[in-house]
Amino acid sequence: SNYLELLAKVDTVVFDKTGTLTNGTFDVVAIRPADGIDESTVLEQAAHAEERAAEEAARAKRKAERAAYDEAQARKHAVLKALREQRKAAARANDEA
Repeated sequence: SNYLELLAKVDTVVFDKTGTLTNGTFDVVAIRPADGIDESTVLEQAAHAEERAAEEAARAKRKAERAAYDEAQARKHAVLKALREQRKAAARANDEA
């Protein structure tokens, strides 16, 4: 029941590109190449495809990190600007008093 209670609080569920849930470990259990293609060729091509996928994932991660950093910087600058404006307004109010 604890898991169901936690599940009620979930707002996002992420599936891998095949739409399955995995435990994060992968093992090759069988290689069944087409006629005329040997297992080593299949493994080599699969490794090449995986390498490209990892590069794409890393590129997407860096892009998201840059966007998050830029957003944080924009918020920081907005807060600093608001503080400067408040100080200016307070100084004007003191000068007028």
